[in-house]
Amino acid sequence: MTTDETAWFDERYIDDPLDAANPYAYPLKARDLSGLPPATVLTAELDPLRDDGERYADRLDDAGVPVDYREYEAMIHGFFGMIAEPELDAAHDAIEWSAGRLRDAFES
Repeated sequence: MTTDETAWFDERYIDDPLDAANPYAYPLKARDLSGLPPATVLTAELDPLRDDGERYADRLDDAGVPVDYREYEAMIHGFFGMIAEPELDAAHDAIEWSAGRLRDAFES
């Protein structure tokens, strides 16, 4: 996914330019993230959205929200779904890791 493709998706995601400031659309724009439930944030090294994901995890942590963060090296946007043709070991690992976080959340 390229930066231009990201912009294309943004144009379809937000109908009204005023909505671009809405933290429900873009959580990084929220003034305060405290009080949110524990989070799992997963990013891919070669994804144009990676820095946003990392910043979000950092802001959650700074706000005292328990957060598990993992970046997958040399992976692209969408790698999470690449479990068959192409099959990526990192995709299987990411699914197992995130499923483990969900199991832990539901058990507590």
